[in-house]
Amino acid sequence: MQALKPYLKYLYVPGVILTVAGVVAGITAGSWSPLYLGLIAIGGMILVAWLGWLLSNYPGLFSRRSTQAGTNALVTTIALLVIVGAINLLAFRYSGKIDLTENQLFTLSPQTETVITQLKQPVKVWIFSSNPMASDKDLLKNYQRINNNFSFEFVNPDQQPGLVKEFNVKSQGDVFVQYGAKKQLAQTLINFNQPEPLSEIKLTNTIEKIQRDRLLNVYFLQGHGEHPLNNSKEGVSYAVTSLENKGFKVNPLNLVQNAGIPENANAIVIAGPKREILKPEVQALKTYSDRGGNLMVMVDPEVNPGLDPLFQTWGIKLDPRTVVDLSGAGNLLGLGPAAPIITQYGEHPITKEFNNGISIFPLSRPIATVKMPNVQAVTLLEASPKMLAKKELTADLQFDEKQDLRGPFDLGVALERTAIPPQITPSPSPSSSPNPNLSPNPQASPSSIPSISPSLPIPPSPTTSPSPTTSPSPSPSPNPQSSKTSQNSSNIKLVSYTLAQTATPSLATPIPLVSPSPSLPISPSPSPLVSPSPTPTTSSKAITEKVTSKMVVIGNALFMTNQWFNEQLNGDIFLNSVQWLANREEQPLAIRPKEAKNRRLTLTPLQASAINWLSLVIFPLLGIGLGIFTWWKRR
Repeated sequence: MQALKPYLKYLYVPGVILTVAGVVAGITAGSWSPLYLGLIAIGGMILVAWLGWLLSNYPGLFSRRSTQAGTNALVTTIALLVIVGAINLLAFRYSGKIDLTENQLFTLSPQTETVITQLKQPVKVWIFSSNPMASDKDLLKNYQRINNNFSFEFVNPDQQPGLVKEFNVKSQGDVFVQYGAKKQLAQTLINFNQPEPLSEIKLTNTIEKIQRDRLLNVYFLQGHGEHPLNNSKEGVSYAVTSLENKGFKVNPLNLVQNAGIPENANAIVIAGPKREILKPEVQALKTYSDRGGNLMVMVDPEVNPGLDPLFQTWGIKLDPRTVVDLSGAGNLLGLGPAAPIITQYGEHPITKEFNNGISIFPLSRPIATVKMPNVQAVTLLEASPKMLAKKELTADLQFDEKQDLRGPFDLGVALERTAIPPQITPSPSPSSSPNPNLSPNPQASPSSIPSISPSLPIPPSPTTSPSPTTSPSPSPSPNPQSSKTSQNSSNIKLVSYTLAQTATPSLATPIPLVSPSPSLPISPSPSPLVSPSPTPTTSSKAITEKVTSKMVVIGNALFMTNQWFNEQLNGDIFLNSVQWLANREEQPLAIRPKEAKNRRLTLTPLQASAINWLSLVIFPLLGIGLGIFTWWKRR
């Protein structure tokens, strides 16, 4: 026993080791098996035996100053470990992150949060990759935290060939979204043997599309100088691609060539016409709107699109003046006063998530509205008090009370109308006695159209709008579209609306172009263009069912071109507007996810050599020289 006495004072070491091993193993495993409890019990007994041996061999041990100091140090250490452990436990269970990146790359966008929150059925993401990236796992975990209906799984294609065959995986890195029995490819994470991170934009858009049970069609009106659908600076290919990524089918629409509006049009976009739209086309758009169609109209300053017959029924008037921003906010972005920066938005689903975000509208015009029956108008874009609408842009941008307008005023409005569509006279049957003097009335008489008295003082438009009584003769201006229309008028279905429509109006039937002539005689005999049905199928019963139509009018079209689409909130305004118009109540309207900016710095060989010499030779020698100089001075 005497031989072991020098070693008994270290008996606490195995006791502490066994006790700690049992506690750590139990916490890690999440269950307390007999083995873990046995380790704790044995370690505890060894510690008790060690304390008993100390008390029996050193009676005055705890009265010594060294023992008290050691005990204090031990208690302090244990308390510190307990506090640190508690903090780490709380941080693990209630973790929080701060995203300090410029575009908030590691924070899910409001649109993604809305999409995932609204999941009512399970959605699973399959990533077929043998070497997944840690950032992809973090992104998917952020999705999963929002809704338990979202799940994900990483699959090694080499180990699970059955799943590869089931999903028809084409290459390493394919990402699929599964919703019930539907499976859709979202992204391929390896392109040209180069890995790329999982894109929040592509994943969220795929989750949106796979839940949809119908295809929505958006048509871009063409033929009047509108912005083309190509990838030029003035084109709108970015907007088209973004719509297609969200599941829309986008097509150009030439009303003259198509002889009317397609029956499957969920929304029509008129993006910056440079010339007047033909009167039959305007009437077709008006009829489409009256029957529950949805329009987005964007018109730049100093342009008269000829849409007054359509706008009058909605209480809209285009102000011909140009908006200038005198606040100087554009100077920070290298913009002039003719590119107003908007930070004030109306309370509307299109803009509700924007807060005080920035959108840019170069060369824009105000939009005036008046109250109309059954029409609800909401401001989308509001000019600040430091903005002016000027009739003439000169070097002197001072306010002129006689012809200028001071903010605030509207640059964009969203309108919704619920009303009974205009009643349509059924076509006469062969048995009825036709009236040889019957003439169509494609639009209401001037006395029946409510007069527009906008709250904004509107000076006369520089371009004279067409008179309702003007005959559809070709314009003398060298307009190739108009010439083509006049020369090939026999090939265009310019039919009377009262004869062409023989059923209750609905968007299930295409809307033909309408002849605007109020004096066109209609022969009672069958016409080559319109043939009366031998069997009367239309009842003369009045239409009482109300239809809802929507319209978004913005006094600028440049904001959604390729040059400006990705600037701040410009693209979000356009996409949210189209989604709202297309009756996508289930579609979230919010800010799109942001992609990382490419900040690679490309250096020439001369620049790279200069950096090497500066960092490896010049700066070190400069530091050494300063040190030697200081040492020499102190001598």
